[in-house]
Amino acid sequence: MEDFSLDKWISGFAVCRRCGHVWTAVVPYGQFFSLECPVCHNLVGELTEAHLCC
Repeated sequence: MEDFSLDKWISGFAVCRRCGHVWTAVVPYGQFFSLECPVCHNLVGELTEAHLCC
């Protein structure tokens, strides 16, 4: 079974709920919402799919 401790990171596609921009994000495990959009800089991005990466 995989270890999902807080020192793990996840990657996946994120989408901005304001401008619709889609980007690849790498975030700490558990942070799926409130991601900063690299285009409009609002904190409304969220992961649409996630993969444990390291």
